Amino acid sequence: MTGIQPEEKVYPPAPPEASAREVIIRLGLKGHERVLHIGSDDGVLTAAIAACLPRGKVIGIEPSAGILAVAEAAYATNRYNNIG
Repeated sequence: MTGIQPEEKVYPPAPPEASAREVIIRLGLKGHERVLHIGSDDGVLTAAIAACLPRGKVIGIEPSAGILAVAEAAYATNRYNNIG
């Protein structure tokens, strides 16, 4: 038999905003905390978490210099002012 079996069904990834909200809810964050996001990749999820922490701060750590440069360029001037 070919094709995807029901137990192997592949779901599209959740948008970063939904993932960020899920993280905030699961951790019980109130919006003033500091979050260290290790392996922050291109910064999309980091920025989404920052949007959920208006009185907090998010620090993104990314070991790849190339990807870090992309994130820094994308969020150099951002509306959150709480990403580091």
